[in-house]
Amino acid sequence: MVDFAILAAVPLEHLRSGLDVCRDRGHVTLQSHKRELFRDVERRRGRDLVPVLLYPSRDPERRRSSFRVTWTAMCFGSTDDLRAKRREERGGHRPPTTRRYPEDRSDRVAVFWFVKNLRRLPEAEQVPIGRLSSYRTSRRRRSSAPRGPELVRRPDWI
Repeated sequence: MVDFAILAAVPLEHLRSGLDVCRDRGHVTLQSHKRELFRDVERRRGRDLVPVLLYPSRDPERRRSSFRVTWTAMCFGSTDDLRAKRREERGGHRPPTTRRYPEDRSDRVAVFWFVKNLRRLPEAEQVPIGRLSSYRTSRRRRSSAPRGPELVRRPDWI
């Protein structure tokens, strides 16, 4: 079992539309520009699943001070290979809402990463991101929004 998790901000509309993709296709494919972070995840995880703690960005209902993990999933891999990324798009694994954004296409992003078991946490289980600890330093991270995916210590509640 890995001792880390991925903390990432994903637009709320992609999380919502990704739920159906996950249910119907078995997994949903998210994107990032942090190629090296996902290469590091691949090296560290072996064959283990990596917990994913998701903070919804572009959430019109969110108050600016409420940076909270409100969704979770399990990451089982990633790719920076363009052909593999295009297969994910053609296979229907991308959230349908990403079609509205040319910058989310396979040829415009560094890496696609694959998650299953995507779910929204009940209100009582949602956690402020300031309670998470940095994987690198073990110190509590700031309560500000993540700047792209980052590694955090795996919380006890996962």
